[in-house]
Amino acid sequence: MSGRLRSHPAGRSKGLAALELALLLPVLVAMPATAWDVGRAVHHLERVHHGVRAAVRHLATGDAADPVRQEEARRLVVYGQVQGSSTPVVPGLQGSMVSILEPQSTPGVRLVNSAAGPVSLVTVQVQGLRFEPQLLPASWGFTYGPIALTLAYRFI
Repeated sequence: MSGRLRSHPAGRSKGLAALELALLLPVLVAMPATAWDVGRAVHHLERVHHGVRAAVRHLATGDAADPVRQEEARRLVVYGQVQGSSTPVVPGLQGSMVSILEPQSTPGVRLVNSAAGPVSLVTVQVQGLRFEPQLLPASWGFTYGPIALTLAYRFI
C-alpha cells in the first residue's frame, strides 16, 4: 500500500518541464524576432536619413529652386544616387513621399536672420514611409514620423 501512495518524482518533473517549455517557447521565439525587426526598422530609418542628408547637401550647393536639381535630390533620397535606379534604398519609399521646402516658394518656411544677414533655408522631408515587419505580425507595422533636414543654402 505504501508503494501506491508514493508518486515517482521523475514522472512529475517531465510533465512540469513540458509545461514550462510550452509557456516559455512563444517568448523565446518572439524575442529574437522582435530584435530582428527593430534592427531592420532602425536600419531603414538610418538609410532614409542618409539619403535626406545627401539630398539637402545637393540642394544647398546649388540652386535649390531648380526643378532638375530638385528631381536629382528626390532620386538621391529614394535610390541613393542622382541617376536613379529601379530599386529604392528602403522598401516602399517613393519619390512622391519626398518634399522639398524652400522659403521663397513654400508658405510657412521661414527665413533666418544671421550676423551676415537673412539666410534662405532649404528643407528635404520624407513623409508617409511605412515599415512592414518581416518576422512579427504585419499589424505591428508603423508609419515613420516626418524625416527632415534643413540647411542654409544662400544669403539674401
